[in-house]
Amino acid sequence: MKVLEHGPELKVRLNEIFYSLQGEGRYAGIPAVFVRFQGCMFRCAWCDTRRAQDPDSAPIVATVKETAAQLKRWGCKDIVITGGEPTLQMAALESLVIYLWQRGYRVHIETNGLKLITRATIRLCECINVSPKLEPGKFAINYYADTIRHYMEFDCVDFKFVVTNWRDVKRVREMQKTYEIPSQRIYLMPEGDGVASKSIKVAYDACRRYGHRLSARLQCAYKFY
Repeated sequence: MKVLEHGPELKVRLNEIFYSLQGEGRYAGIPAVFVRFQGCMFRCAWCDTRRAQDPDSAPIVATVKETAAQLKRWGCKDIVITGGEPTLQMAALESLVIYLWQRGYRVHIETNGLKLITRATIRLCECINVSPKLEPGKFAINYYADTIRHYMEFDCVDFKFVVTNWRDVKRVREMQKTYEIPSQRIYLMPEGDGVASKSIKVAYDACRRYGHRLSARLQCAYKFY
């Protein structure tokens, strides 16, 4: 087993740090500072932060300690670690969570759920939004078997799915049935921006029908650097 090196001097590859409103999950609408990690293993067509995909083109490289120092300017205790995909820099992610938790911050993580965040780290988090992918062929339901069961153990974890049409909703329902995910822990995010998106009606109707939650991208509306 590979042993990860941790500590406040560990380097983190970042895309941006900004202040906005949490736009996803059970804490949607609260003020939060976003720390966007650089690099992702996916190339989703609907991704709203494609500039954060390439792990080798990070505009910011800082230590865990330096990253935490930048957060003080907003005086906000809720920190959302997002991406890209934060778990591609697992040691840096866990080190940052520990460092922030020790200083009284409430840490939220957004991840696609393919990699396992340790139980010890999860217990330090206020909330984790896991967003499995639904595309057919490449990402079958059983692809997430071990990770979803792992994250299901924790009440602070919710599951977010991007939906475009009722076929996507059907896949969500299949995944829900397979892993016995409670409806109230499932958030549906319509693909595309704004209420004009056709997919928002699908997500809205599915939430009313099945008792899921609707999730928007409030953090993309306004950013303060």
